[in-house]
Amino acid sequence: MSIAGLGRQTVKQRKDHRSCRQPAAKQRVRAGGEQTSGSSQTDTNSQQQSSQELTNVTNTQRSQPPALPPQKNDDNLLAGVLEEVNLIEWPKFTQALRDTFVVIGIVGALSVLLFITNSSFTELSRFVYKS
Repeated sequence: MSIAGLGRQTVKQRKDHRSCRQPAAKQRVRAGGEQTSGSSQTDTNSQQQSSQELTNVTNTQRSQPPALPPQKNDDNLLAGVLEEVNLIEWPKFTQALRDTFVVIGIVGALSVLLFITNSSFTELSRFVYKS
């Protein structure tokens, strides 16, 4: 069982445990000012019962192996590769060609921009540091 599964189980157990127990610490005040506690015997029994239920659920979940995805018995690497290649949605030739020209255009434009920037800084440095 994974650690994440245990964390979720713990939160669920806490929620179940909170919903089963009754507030034993609250006391009722009668009209004469006399304080009485709630039914502590009932509270103790319900807490014992809920902890037993939690123990049973936990033991049941621990005894069950985690579900694993089905595995194929393909030992042939090439067959697996071909199967994956057939699942790929390939672009049409015109779309691939268009995307290629877009990339070449962007690279060309950035090259020109960098060339202009480099030339400008070269001339600026020649002007500042006259030799």
